Amino acid sequence: MPKKLYNEKFKRSLVYLYHQGIPKLTLCEDFGVSIASLARWIKFYNMESIDLNEATNILQMYELKKQKAILEAEVSALSEAIMIFNMETSSVEN
Repeated sequence: MPKKLYNEKFKRSLVYLYHQGIPKLTLCEDFGVSIASLARWIKFYNMESIDLNEATNILQMYELKKQKAILEAEVSALSEAIMIFNMETSSVEN
């Protein structure tokens, strides 16, 4: 399997999110990185090296990503419900 390469901004972003209280496992699952990589980045990067504006953007982006996933799941569930309703309605009419 080829080794994934992550840019420094991405690494710092995950370190920032970790320091904001998001568990390592959650970050690794959400962003597709290994726990070992994240642990190494946390040791290497410190909070002082992250710009406050960049940090705010990182947190907002993460929250938007979570909201998007929730909304996509809701749309999928509603689409399935509409299909079932339409099937039941058409079988009642026949």
